[in-house]
Amino acid sequence: MINEKIVSFIKEKDFYIVVTAISIIGFLLRFYGINWDNGLLFHPDERQLLMISSQMNLSNLDPGWYNYGTFPLYLLELFSLNSEWNIYELRFPGRILSSIFDSSTIIISGLIGRKLYSNITGILASFFYSICVLAIQTSHFFVVDTFLTFFTTLIIFYCIKLNEKLTINRIVMVGILFGISLTIKISSALILGIILIAIIFNINSSKGRLNDLLKYYILVLFSSFLTFFILNPFSLINFSDFLLASKTQSDMARGLIDFPYTRQYINTTPYIYHLVQLVKTSLGPIAGLIGIFSILFAFKKLEINNHRNLLILFLWFLLYFGFFGAIHTKFLRYMLPIIPIISIFSSYMISYLLSKSRKYKRVYIAMVIILLSGSLHYTFSFIQIYSGDHESISAGKFIDKEFEEGSVLLKEHWDEALKTNKIYTTKELNLYDNDSTSKARNLANLLSSSDGIYLTTKRLVSTIPRLEERYPLTTNYYRKLFSEDLGYKLIRSNIISPSSLGFTYNSNPFSRIKNIDFSPYEKNEFGINLGWIDESFSAYDHPETFIFKNTKKLSSDEIFNIIVEINHNENYLNSLNFKKVNANYGDSYFGFFNSRGSILSVISWYIILQIISIISIPLLWLIFKYSKFPFIGSVKIISLIL
Repeated sequence: MINEKIVSFIKEKDFYIVVTAISIIGFLLRFYGINWDNGLLFHPDERQLLMISSQMNLSNLDPGWYNYGTFPLYLLELFSLNSEWNIYELRFPGRILSSIFDSSTIIISGLIGRKLYSNITGILASFFYSICVLAIQTSHFFVVDTFLTFFTTLIIFYCIKLNEKLTINRIVMVGILFGISLTIKISSALILGIILIAIIFNINSSKGRLNDLLKYYILVLFSSFLTFFILNPFSLINFSDFLLASKTQSDMARGLIDFPYTRQYINTTPYIYHLVQLVKTSLGPIAGLIGIFSILFAFKKLEINNHRNLLILFLWFLLYFGFFGAIHTKFLRYMLPIIPIISIFSSYMISYLLSKSRKYKRVYIAMVIILLSGSLHYTFSFIQIYSGDHESISAGKFIDKEFEEGSVLLKEHWDEALKTNKIYTTKELNLYDNDSTSKARNLANLLSSSDGIYLTTKRLVSTIPRLEERYPLTTNYYRKLFSEDLGYKLIRSNIISPSSLGFTYNSNPFSRIKNIDFSPYEKNEFGINLGWIDESFSAYDHPETFIFKNTKKLSSDEIFNIIVEINHNENYLNSLNFKKVNANYGDSYFGFFNSRGSILSVISWYIILQIISIISIPLLWLIFKYSKFPFIGSVKIISLIL
């Protein structure tokens, strides 16, 4: 029968050829439109890394900046043959490297899928990751996330190989890979727990079990430290600077530092936000839903005895998502290291159900083909954004047509300037500053003396109005701007949505905002409205832009009176409740365990640590029932360590 022939065809084809072919296609998807920004470098991390790389050479390898590790920088230095390229020229080898490593992750995902269940599982795992939009988009930047994802996935692959045979060579390899991952991003330290579990799984039943565990673990730590020192020496030489940079990044991620670009995540729900964006953006509606269901499916299959490989994968997903899904800052790229795992889960679920289907196998295969085709549609719709000029260039050309040279234009701070051919006088609107009457007066003065305003992205307009108690005046400014009450007319707006074959994946940058009435976002194209999508997904390669022209030439006093007259929310009429503002958005919350000489903090820390260790016991039972390691007598110690 035809369905059996399809399955037979997949099984009989050489696995490595198929997966390699998928990886090559994945590379082409990642390479397509590599010059998408015409050298304008809109991604801040990429711009920073390339700037540091342009200043480095083989005689000076100290980056002097330690937010990330040096491995990608050193690799770029070798890949560019130590050429004296400037920051703009370096984007090409940097992005090619990013694409190569992410395409290699496609192969590793396939190998893991094959070991997990079957050849079909491996092929589908490679397919799902090859068409992952988040991975394709991230590969278009020279950023650390594609490198980190490759090495963490490779570590998981070797942890699974430890299940086959525990050898010194494999232990050393795991240690080296772990050391490299640390030289990319220090947050990869999380995977050390998975390495420990993989070793425990495979300790034999001899008398020296605990000694073997310590020996292997010390070997991992030693080889990883040695690798870290070789590839990232200046982090240890300038350890105080490295520690300060790591702490700053940690505080930023946890919301302890109030950076403007992380305010979009205030009042977002831990875990749920990432799962929703997984469906809307990272994987797309179809692959995203398959991925979420496959996570539940994988959890269900943990009941099968001696399924250590699946348990390794699930524990890595659980550990990583459990940590990064909970923190305040929720950049989508933070989830990239577990996207290969979700792809493997999706392929496992589909191939398992395919192997178990009997009566309706033909129908099931047809459904799978339809779902895979739908997933492909979202991917090919997305890559269309790289086929034309970047939106900032198009918007800049429009400005050149609408405004005379020498005109005064306003842009928002913490955002990029548009590329124009004419020369304009550009002034900044410091809208992230705390609201005050002096801020409103300065804003009114700028508006009254300028010819136009442009918003390069939705960064500020989609964030500030959500924080109404913090920004009542600025929220009202945006409301009056879009209603054209400030004398400025909206002459151009463009919200780029992935589209292909007449079907569009629309988004709405105003769906989280109550007080701005902007209807032109509605699209007439056939498709779906995804609502709010994460700012970091759209702001770099397909930003939403808005251009206003001063047509009424209102005076400064008229504009000021309009801004301070807040009539859209009764809570802010005639007064600003600064006490409430400080309570909600003032001093950072340092947590219940903030130690400032408090005995209560120490006692509370001890009690909650004990509770966590007790809660961990059922999970440890699930983990170690697959192992020969005698954990019963050490369960409390192990639970505290984990």
